[in-house]
Amino acid sequence: MKRIVPAVLSFLLVITGLFAEQTVLTLEKSLDSAMEKNLSLQISRISLDTAQRSENTAWNAFLPSLSGSAGLTGNTSLADAAPLSWTATGSLSLSLPLNAGLSASLDGIRLAYENELITYDTTLRNLKSEVEKNFYSLLAGKADIEIEKANMDLAEKHYEQTLNNFNLGLETELAVLQAKVTAATLKPTYLQAVSDYRIALREFLSAIGMDPKEDVLLEGDLSVPAADLDGEELIGLYLMDRSDIRSQKKNIDILENNRALSVATSYVPSLSLSGKWGTTVGDALEGSSWAADSLTDSLSVGVTLSVPLDGFIPGSSTDTAIKEIDDQIRSAKLTLEKLMDDGRTEIINLVSQLETASAKLDLSGLNVELTRSTYEKSEESFVQGGMERLDLEDAQQNYFTAEQDYLESQYSYLAGLIDLRDALGLESLDDLLK
Repeated sequence: MKRIVPAVLSFLLVITGLFAEQTVLTLEKSLDSAMEKNLSLQISRISLDTAQRSENTAWNAFLPSLSGSAGLTGNTSLADAAPLSWTATGSLSLSLPLNAGLSASLDGIRLAYENELITYDTTLRNLKSEVEKNFYSLLAGKADIEIEKANMDLAEKHYEQTLNNFNLGLETELAVLQAKVTAATLKPTYLQAVSDYRIALREFLSAIGMDPKEDVLLEGDLSVPAADLDGEELIGLYLMDRSDIRSQKKNIDILENNRALSVATSYVPSLSLSGKWGTTVGDALEGSSWAADSLTDSLSVGVTLSVPLDGFIPGSSTDTAIKEIDDQIRSAKLTLEKLMDDGRTEIINLVSQLETASAKLDLSGLNVELTRSTYEKSEESFVQGGMERLDLEDAQQNYFTAEQDYLESQYSYLAGLIDLRDALGLESLDDLLK
């Protein structure tokens, strides 16, 4: 009885495993999981929310600064041993500085928010590209396993045929041994492909925030229609949409706004409005009520005009700081020109590489058809005794190698399209292929 229970439990576990439903994982589901759980994207989102909050509440710059105070003071004469005479005081004050830099300050808050938008968009695009490439790489790895498995099974089939022919006196013992070695040689390659795929899959699941131990079934397609691409046309349409160029342009806007703010606060007079009301209550703790003649108050208002003079002195810290900003602006504009030149070169190179990859993909497809046909005819000839087994194995290996080359060409073309899409600042591959 003690032996039966574990056996039954093992049987139930096997049955449960057979009927356990796999999680179907598509590219869309992978992207959704990554965007929801990726830590870098979450950090960028927090920074964006902070900048947006500042932009939404920028109006508070027009609120005056308001403060209040209250106090209680006791006075007496030690020589007369008189009781303490208590005096209560209270005051309210407000101030509102007005200067030409207020507008630049508000623009600075808006530009900071727009810059965070670009940063978040760049982080999102990079994450999306990484997930897409890894997903397609896994699809290619999965397909490669199927090719290795088919190659191994076919070699095993040939070994069994050779062994059967040997038993019939149609093959030599050496031929049987060679066929057995060929089949055995393919098994480690297949097992290595399976191991590499499982490792890559676990790493991918972890990267997109899923349980690495989860049993998933990838669902997707490596095929994509050929794109008719014109590098110069793409440059004219999309160059300025690149993330690096948009970010650098925004950086220039921020620097120019900082200069405007520095000039406004360093050369333009500022106006400050202030007001204060205060009250004093003498003998505040005497009697049951405050006597009217013991309460005094005062109200004061003021307008102050401040004229900064440091900026008008050549070589002053203010003058030097503004000149440093001018240098930064010139440098940023030159950097923008370099980014545009580099962007043009990158787009032209990517289009050229894609043209080569497309031609290689077409050639690989034709080679698959050729080697498949060659192998099928070779197998027919081998069965009829018109071809040596080694020649058949060569034809078989050529066929499966051609399939693997075609698989690699598919992935390379897809990865190149993703790189070009990112280089153009487009949202999806559909925008590139339309």
